[in-house]
Parts: sequence; C-alpha cells; structure tokens
Amino acid sequence: MKSFKKTMSTFMAMTIMLSGLAACSKSDTEETTAIDDPPPAERPEPEFKGSYNINEKPDADYDEEAMNAAYLNYVINAFAQTSQYAEEGNYMISPASIAFAMEMTGAGACNDTLREITDLISEDASPEEVQAFMADLLDHYNSAEGLELEVANSVWYNSITLGDDINPEFLDFVEEYYDARGEALEFNAEAVEIINSWVNEKTHGMIPDIVEQSDLKAMVLINAIAFEAQWADIIEDSQVAENQEFRNANGEIANVTMLNDTMDNYFATDLMTGFRRYYAGGDYYFLAMLPNDENMTGNELAAQLTPEAYTEFINSVSYDYDVYTKIPEFESDYEVQLAAMLNSMGVEQAFTPAADFTNMVINDEHQLYIGKVIHKTHIELNQAGTRAAAATAVTLYDAACMINPEFREVKLDRPFAYAIVDASTDIPVFIGTVNDL
Repeated sequence: MKSFKKTMSTFMAMTIMLSGLAACSKSDTEETTAIDDPPPAERPEPEFKGSYNINEKPDADYDEEAMNAAYLNYVINAFAQTSQYAEEGNYMISPASIAFAMEMTGAGACNDTLREITDLISEDASPEEVQAFMADLLDHYNSAEGLELEVANSVWYNSITLGDDINPEFLDFVEEYYDARGEALEFNAEAVEIINSWVNEKTHGMIPDIVEQSDLKAMVLINAIAFEAQWADIIEDSQVAENQEFRNANGEIANVTMLNDTMDNYFATDLMTGFRRYYAGGDYYFLAMLPNDENMTGNELAAQLTPEAYTEFINSVSYDYDVYTKIPEFESDYEVQLAAMLNSMGVEQAFTPAADFTNMVINDEHQLYIGKVIHKTHIELNQAGTRAAAATAVTLYDAACMINPEFREVKLDRPFAYAIVDASTDIPVFIGTVNDL
C-alpha cells in the first residue's frame, strides 16, 4: 500500500473518506422504459469507457500528490456545498462515507455515468487511478492504531425485481474490493429491519437507521463508518469547567461544559484561527477553525471555505506560542438528502433514467438510476475523547419495473369550478367558479 502524506493522513481523521470505481465491460444497450414521468431519455453514444476488468482489484499507478490534492478539493467542496442545506443548526458530514457509497455505486456504472462519478473525486484521473487511490485509502483507514475506526459496506438488492438478473461479477467486485456484503432480500418491512440493524451494528449504535420502506426499490448500496478515539493527552478533571457560557448563532447564551488546555500549535489566516488536538495513536486529530469575524456563524464559515483557504490554514501552523484553548463538550446528529449537492458537483445523469448502470445487471431490460442519496452523521465530544459515525445509502430505482398508468387529461381551458378542501374532513374551506379570465 502506498503511504500517505502526513498532512493528508491527519486531515483524513476529520473527514474520513473512501471510494472506488470499476469501468464497464458491456456495450451500450437501447433504453427500455415503461413510465411517462420522468420522461424517457435516450442513453448517449459512449463517450467514455474505462478498461478496468471488474474481476480484478485495481493496482494502477497514480500520481500521489495530484490525487491527494484532488481528494482534498472534493472534501472541502462537499463540506462547503452542504452548508446551504444546514440552515442555522449544527451539521457534520463524512465526505468519506459519501464517496464510499457513490463510488461503490460507480463500480456498476458505464460511459458518461461512470465519468461523472469518477470526476467526483478527480476530473484528471482515470477510473483505474481513482480505484487504486481509494483502495490504498481503504487500507490506510483499516490499519489505524490506537483507536477504533471501522469502515463497512453492503449491497442489498430486491430479489423480486432483480433476482437472478444481478451481475455476479459486480457482486464479486464489491465484495473483493469494498469487502461489501451482498444480499438479496424481498424488499418489505423485514428488509428494512435487517438493513437498519446492519447500519446500527456497523456504526456502533450511533446511527440506528438509514432507510425507510419507501426507500427500498431495486437496490440499496450503503457505507457505514464508526470512529472512536481517546485524546492522546488526558484531560484531567481540573481542566473541566462546568456552567460556562457559549453564544449561539442567534445571540442566545447557553451553559456548557468547557474542556480547558494549553496547546503548542496555532493556526491563523485572514479568515480564521485555530488549533489541533491529537487522538491516541497520533494519526488523527481534532482541528478547531474559529472565524475571525465574531458575527460569522460556523455555517457561514463553511460556505466561504475553499480548498485553497483550507490549505493556507493548514500551512499557517506555528509552534511559537502557548495557546490557551477551550472546547465545549457537545453531541450532535445530522441528516441530509444529497442529490442536490451531488448534482452541483457534477453527478447528474446518474439521477435520471438515462443513467447507465449496466454493469450491475446481466439483463439489459433493467433501467437503474439513483433515486436518493441519504446521509446521516453523529458526533459526541467530551473529556474522554470523540465518538463519531456516518452512514450513506444510495437507493437505486428501476424505471423499467415501474407501472405505466392509464393516460387521462384534464385541461382547464374553459369555465370551471374549484374548491380548497380540508383534507381531514373532505369539506371545502373555499369553493368557487371561474367563468371569465
């Protein structure tokens, strides 16, 4: 396994990311659909195909410095993009978990769908290079010492709609490359319990569920990450202060428990200041980023953060000072639907019936596309250390298996009556007519 640069290694502790991708081996097939909404879309002629053999684990050489830079760019952009959906509350994402699930999905993609998912990590790298980079990153996470870091993947597919049509080479690949459990289930209430139980186990009880019955259509690909670490330097009871003030974004004052310490590192740029505090083993650390503008919220800071600003911040570290620090104990949960964010980062075709996931199935009549990408996170930070978890579920729909309803038409292009109705009683609250416009 290739070694990772120290800066990226420690930064990955905060982001925890993984990914993978396989190119297609099938030629394009004509689209088959039985739905009117969304409208059918013809798959474009192949513009991109990787040559990777889905039966083999990737070992392509790559430019480590370039891939690290591309990975950092993805991580910071995902963080900044997600800020617009967090409103005023706390939020945390795991770019790792998102990429795990997306790139595992990409293992079954071909052509432009494959290109978009590859570009999520690097626009300049081939699928083989991204695969090799992510394979090394997976090994890197799984070799963590001094703490608990568990990364798990799974694929669950509908035994009724896909059944024997699932491509065994795809299942073999994700098992070999992602160590992903693949299982056929009848997508009913019991399947929901089985899948959520797996997520609960793999996130050490921090994320008890990820899918609902309505999410189960053709396939669900899931990543789960659990991180549990103690501080490298123990925080003594004398360093813990109760009933300390914390000013919320709306100006209200909250009483919190503060962890006080003196650090030997200091980060400072025009945008923010901060410090880092290591976890046991020294491979991961907590990084504080405090906006210099006292009226700026954390979410506003996230929206302004760029890969360049982050890199400048990391490079600004100084060891010339004693730095008195305070960290509030906190616990937070966050959930977000990622379709809009991924669309803004270039993954578009995969969410339409024009998507090409023909590497997942051996029957070309299936027309798979991404319906939802569900992301949940949890974090607890206290005197002992930090527990954090993330789970991402990519739900795949099969347009070819959806029922085509009988066609009806109602055009209000002549006089008509209307009502505004109380749904609980079916009694109109307003009722009227339109005769002249």
